[in-house]
Amino acid sequence: MSITVAITVAVTMSKSKAPEYPEFNTQTPELRKTIATAITAIPTDHWVRPHKNELFADPEDAFIRIRNWGFTQGILFVKESISNKRGR
Repeated sequence: MSITVAITVAVTMSKSKAPEYPEFNTQTPELRKTIATAITAIPTDHWVRPHKNELFADPEDAFIRIRNWGFTQGILFVKESISNKRGR
């Protein structure tokens, strides 16, 4: 079973070079270095924006892909807790 996720985002990146993470005035040089290291650990096909009708094996794979791309853009994606025991 495949899942199609349709996303429209207006950002383009090169797959040959790690994306430029946005700079925020609260980031120290050490934090920027840590962020750059984390981005290089993300699969390079996750550096480019998700495209319409991209196929995923399951919803968790889709979330990981979107979360990874978002991180390279300075965006954090979160999802709600699955159960009320963990809170919302």
